[in-house]
Amino acid sequence: MSHHDKDYRKHKEREKRRKEKEKEKRRQERKKEKEREKERERRRKEKDRERRRLERKRKEWEIQRDNDNLKEAIDRERKDRDDQRQNDMDHADLIRQLDKLGFEKELADKDHKLEVQQLQFQVQFEQYKREVDQRLAQLKQGQLEDAPERKLIEGKVAKAKKAAGGKGAASGGKKVPKKAKVGAKVGGKGKEEGPAEEIGRWCPLLVSNLYSSWS
Repeated sequence: MSHHDKDYRKHKEREKRRKEKEKEKRRQERKKEKEREKERERRRKEKDRERRRLERKRKEWEIQRDNDNLKEAIDRERKDRDDQRQNDMDHADLIRQLDKLGFEKELADKDHKLEVQQLQFQVQFEQYKREVDQRLAQLKQGQLEDAPERKLIEGKVAKAKKAAGGKGAASGGKKVPKKAKVGAKVGGKGKEEGPAEEIGRWCPLLVSNLYSSWS
């Protein structure tokens, strides 16, 4: 074998080894690329799983939020309804209390008015009593000597005092019939009333007017 053939064969062997190395290198690169692709795919799937998990969590959170909002709205509406019912009850109770106070005030006003009327009656009766006592004193001093007329006057005075003592009020405020005016003619005969008839008519007339004002 010539020297040239040996060189050629060595060259071929080197070329062959070079090609094998390149082939192996490409094979390794493809293998690495496949591994990288697998890693990328794994990461992508992992990200998808995480994204789906977060999406589920978000939906669950939204559902829980909506449920909480709905519960709060229901509770708020129930509370508003209860507050309104309580306010209505308080208002009705206040109205009843005001009505009661108004009724009590009306009764108190009536009692006060009655007390004032009683005091007025007492004052008028005392004044009337003094006038009657004065008139009786004048009559007893000689202006009225007739015993029957004096007894008639005293009897009517006693009857008026007895009526003023409460018979009219106890009978439910029954009005005493009004008598004829002082100085009116008696019996239709044109005769003027004397002092006895005049005083005899004072008591029932005053009592009648007082009880008429009470009723």
